[in-house]
Amino acid sequence: MLGAALLFGVGSAQAAPTTAFWRAMDGSGSISATDFTTQVNGYVSALNTFFTNNSGAYGQVAIGGNIFGSKVIQFFALDVIDNAGDLLALTTAISNLNTDGPDAGTAPDRGGVNTGGTAIGDVIVAATTALTAFQTAQAMNLRLVIDVTTDGANNTGLNAVTRRTTPQRPAWMP
Repeated sequence: MLGAALLFGVGSAQAAPTTAFWRAMDGSGSISATDFTTQVNGYVSALNTFFTNNSGAYGQVAIGGNIFGSKVIQFFALDVIDNAGDLLALTTAISNLNTDGPDAGTAPDRGGVNTGGTAIGDVIVAATTALTAFQTAQAMNLRLVIDVTTDGANNTGLNAVTRRTTPQRPAWMP
């Protein structure tokens, strides 16, 4: 928790965010329903614990996120977490990824993401695009953090390892 507080620059309350954090969750088919539920519950618990223990973080951290399989779907637009209501909206969006889909009772819906691949390169580009647009709109330099959780290697979409000076958008991304 101390590491998270230092990462977000938590101290006294500020009027503007200091950090923009992007959560990219693997929803590909290689993650079992049990492990996916563990991932969802872990993030909800970590966020609630962090803000409970660091109330000065409200207003300083913007958080957004997406889930990925063979494609990327945004589940929460990058927004400043100003209060407990904003935190509840974020944690509810994460929890809703774990609701039953068409195969009710057998597997979480995972936000409707196609589970047939692991597009890590695409999720990094989507996160980078969202973070840099947010930073530009804020007209200030922010700490930009991307956290990608995955159990496997990139096997579809853009190469996750190749360094690009200008992110290349996947063909399916608007």
